[in-house]
Amino acid sequence: MKLTEIKEKLNDLSKSELVKIIVELYQKSPENIELIGSKFNSDYEKIAFEKYKKQIIDEFFPERGDGKLRYSNMRKALKNFKDISKNPKFIAELMMIHVEYGVKFTNEYGDIDEKFYNNIAGMYSKLLDYLNKNDIISDYKKRCYEIYEKTNNIGWGFHDEMGELYYEYCE
Repeated sequence: MKLTEIKEKLNDLSKSELVKIIVELYQKSPENIELIGSKFNSDYEKIAFEKYKKQIIDEFFPERGDGKLRYSNMRKALKNFKDISKNPKFIAELMMIHVEYGVKFTNEYGDIDEKFYNNIAGMYSKLLDYLNKNDIISDYKKRCYEIYEKTNNIGWGFHDEMGELYYEYCE
């Protein structure tokens, strides 16, 4: 069904039928619980932000054991949060955390692999683009530069790529 057809059908339903559908959706998945919960609880955005921030950090530095570096989990955390919140500063902060902890990880554990560096540089590029499009780059310029500086002794051309990205967007 197309969205217009769904809207027409929903308009024909009674309030109790709509409530029943929403309750059913709420019970189907954690993502639906978060999305619906965020519509009724103004604190939910902050709660979800902390949850997804922890999820990203745990991929690098879990409380126990070694980081698993599951890039799909990090991307999913950002996507799920974007479904809940349109707050550009919270979204930028999650992207920033992904990059900062990636750089911290390689500085702590040494040389990783090409896929790792491509992931971190790719997120850095998305972050800078997002900051620019949302006209908040000046709020994050210092942190973006610090990220670039912390890549100074990292191989695979990573430092050069991070520098090119920084200067393209910030200078």
